[in-house]
Amino acid sequence: MLTLGWVTLLLLIVLFAGLPVAFSLGATSVLLVGLFDLPVKLIASTVFTSLDSFVVIAIPLFVLMSRILLDGKVGDDLFEVMNVWVRHLPGDSPSPRSWPAPSSRPSAGPGRPRRRPSGWWRTPR
Repeated sequence: MLTLGWVTLLLLIVLFAGLPVAFSLGATSVLLVGLFDLPVKLIASTVFTSLDSFVVIAIPLFVLMSRILLDGKVGDDLFEVMNVWVRHLPGDSPSPRSWPAPSSRPSAGPGRPRRRPSGWWRTPR
């Protein structure tokens, strides 16, 4: 009977052979199912019960939502709306270039935000 060490060694051999992770896991599983004569119904039931979780289903739904937003040009519309709403507010973009260094002016405080014309956003000085 195969122990966990042998199964892990078999999986590592298949991984280092150059197969991607998904295919190496699948190949090792198919080999072990054939070796131990396990019922395929048990394997299918295990796969579907492990995917029956709201946390796991959130990942493909998030990818689907991003694809819908990209194809429907909703992201561009959202950016335009937020640009209209906040472009008049004073302040600068929170880019690392605008963050103060930890040792520069330690007693002066955060300072006052500067208002720049909108065309000069992130341009080198």
